[in-house]
Amino acid sequence: MINFFNQSEVEKARKQKTKVLIIYFITLAFVIAIFSVVFITYLTFAYEDPRTPALKLSFEVLLVVYVIFSYVYLTIKYKRVNKYYKYLVNQQTGLKEKTEGKFLCYNNTRQIKDGVDFKSFKMLTISIKTGKEVERQVLVDYEKDFPTFTEGQKIKVTTQGNVLFGYEIME
Repeated sequence: MINFFNQSEVEKARKQKTKVLIIYFITLAFVIAIFSVVFITYLTFAYEDPRTPALKLSFEVLLVVYVIFSYVYLTIKYKRVNKYYKYLVNQQTGLKEKTEGKFLCYNNTRQIKDGVDFKSFKMLTISIKTGKEVERQVLVDYEKDFPTFTEGQKIKVTTQGNVLFGYEIME
């Protein structure tokens, strides 16, 4: 059986997740430092100083830019990295299902499941409930290469949540 995932990938994803968070918190500390300087400068101004409106405007602009940055960074970058990490952890701890069948074709179109990108391949298997042949679509991590199957080849796949975990060529 050829496994599609190993422990080093989980560690890489965990490090990437930590790196993304560290970058965000460094940015947060930098912005807090700038806000502190602006606030202290504001406190040192006289009662109706002509520079006060410009200082307030710079504070408000910086705040809006940081809120937009936080929203974009956390909802796009961090969310995707975190989903991928959770997916890899789930691949190690989830229930595995083994299926035998004949390979049909590859499907290179991008599909998103639980926030992670996948591509797929189709195979013919025997349904446990009906005993008839059914077409099954197995998802493969989009960043990985497809396993090398030829059309009609008998294969045995191990999946977890319909995502390929491992495979074996029967012929």
